[in-house]
Amino acid sequence: MNILILIPVKGKSKGIPQKNLRFIKGKPLVVYTISVATSLRTAIQSRFGSCDIYVSTEDYNIKTIASLYKISVIDRPYHLTEDFVTIDEVVVHALEFLEQKGKFYDIIITLQPTSPLLRKETVENALDYFLRNNLDTLISVTPRHHLMWKKSDFKLIPLFSKRQNRQLLSPIFEENGAFVICKSEIVRNNKTRFGKKIDINPLSEEEGIDIDSPYDLFLAKTILERKKIGFIVAGNTKLGMGHVHRTLILYKAFSPPHECYFFCHKNEKEAIEKLSSLNYKVYIYYSQEELLNLLQEQGINIVINDILDTSVEYIRRLKEKGFFVVNFEDKGPGAKEAHLVINALYEWSSSDNNIFFGHKYECLREDIYLSPIKKEVNKEVKKVLITFGGTDPSDLSYRLVKILSQIKDIFVKSNIKVTMILGFGYDEERYKILKNIVNKHNMKYFLNLARKIQWMAPYIFESDFVVTSNGRTVYEIVSLGVPLIVIGQNSREGNHTFAAIHPGIKYLGIASEVSDVEIQENLLEMINNFELRKRMNEQLQKEANEIRKGIRRVINLIMKKYEDWQEVYK
Repeated sequence: MNILILIPVKGKSKGIPQKNLRFIKGKPLVVYTISVATSLRTAIQSRFGSCDIYVSTEDYNIKTIASLYKISVIDRPYHLTEDFVTIDEVVVHALEFLEQKGKFYDIIITLQPTSPLLRKETVENALDYFLRNNLDTLISVTPRHHLMWKKSDFKLIPLFSKRQNRQLLSPIFEENGAFVICKSEIVRNNKTRFGKKIDINPLSEEEGIDIDSPYDLFLAKTILERKKIGFIVAGNTKLGMGHVHRTLILYKAFSPPHECYFFCHKNEKEAIEKLSSLNYKVYIYYSQEELLNLLQEQGINIVINDILDTSVEYIRRLKEKGFFVVNFEDKGPGAKEAHLVINALYEWSSSDNNIFFGHKYECLREDIYLSPIKKEVNKEVKKVLITFGGTDPSDLSYRLVKILSQIKDIFVKSNIKVTMILGFGYDEERYKILKNIVNKHNMKYFLNLARKIQWMAPYIFESDFVVTSNGRTVYEIVSLGVPLIVIGQNSREGNHTFAAIHPGIKYLGIASEVSDVEIQENLLEMINNFELRKRMNEQLQKEANEIRKGIRRVINLIMKKYEDWQEVYK
């Protein structure tokens, strides 16, 4: 069996001037189809018979590109480059030209140069289907599941039997031109590629992209340049859920255009539960070896570790597999081995050019941007927010409820409402204990226990001040200019120096070292001292805009470092 792969390529085009010569990801558009054709030829020769590739063009530059890739060229007459000329006419010309040269083929595969996302495997499988079913013609199509209409004699005719959700509609198939496979005798005898026995080969929307407009070009360029990013994330009752929240923010910032995946160790049950509850796909691994295999199977380019301290051995193994490695909040020995380390919670500096510290690299939740930076300070406190993270490992929530029970008359008399947000990882038994205390001391009239809140920003912004632990929530509060009291959960949070050094924050220290009396005194001072809250607000707003730029700064930094690494790594 002799098979011809024909790539018809015009030099001139109206919608996008010199479309087929436009560079995408470092090479002209036509090269993507040439690459598919070359690898397809190898597959055909091993399975079906002989195979030749020809480019039909009138353009000198395209001829030059074809020769660089050792592809033969058919000179297309100028009259076959006009807009009204069909691809069928170009194929007829090419077949007649080759037959005059003594080259005869049984099958012709036409590959369109404007389908850069088409894969070799797709065409190979299509050819196999074509032969097994003894077809005259096989056409690539894109299924469309939409309510469609057509106009006929000035009347609108629905192309559906009844209105229903698009998932339930029978597809309408649109030719995308990516490829047409046909018997050469059809072309020879009928001057067309379309015989009587025709079938369709549905492609994914991505593979079926046909570049016909600047938007198509933008879309294809975006897809071809995207990366696959794997988030290795930890989240549990001891560690908290801050790492999960950050990776969710990064996931949504990267995707689209990039493809993102979550990977969790089997022991990170709270992280797995949280991500799964939001319908994210989570790959669960049991060992380091299994993780490495999963990353390779998914074709990951960039690995982002949000698991705290890493080992040298772990990071080196990732690098040996060809991954670009980014670590967040890593103070372990593996940090020096990673390509990039970002530690927003530590206001330190480093001589290492791969480590970046400070609040300007904080990744804020999306809902923060719903609220303005300018926070007006009320003379009288009416709303207080208390929140101690996803799991509250030191159970500061319990301590605060007990303290509030001792000074509840002040809150009731001044009509101050308190919302205490309990995180996703705060367990049911501890919650029941809090509820019992609230009921016992008749506090429900001013204290609301809120659970599993998705959007924190409205609660923060509406509050006159916030009491929180020394984690990422500090940055969220500061970005909204709301005065705050900070209590560190443990010694690790004690190293988060931003709250300790910022003049607009009342930092009380680590939970184990601060007394209930101190907490109570500071609560009352915030309630009674308007000038203090106003001064804190003014100090906080100086940092708010800088922190709000953090997510874009982090994304740009990761991609810039990745591109720099790629140049060396390649």
